[in-house]
Amino acid sequence: MQNTKLTPLTPRWVEVSRTKTVTQAMNSSVIKGQKTVEKATADAAAEMESILNAK
Repeated sequence: MQNTKLTPLTPRWVEVSRTKTVTQAMNSSVIKGQKTVEKATADAAAEMESILNAK
């Protein structure tokens, strides 16, 4: 269990994981050369954080 990663304990995680648009957009922007990996992951993390913290 040393390498196990858990999902956040929030009901809003479903919004992030179900549609997968955040991660698909991240991957697509890197593959198309529109963003660096660092920029794409930072943008995706910010979007996920926004979804998770929405009230």
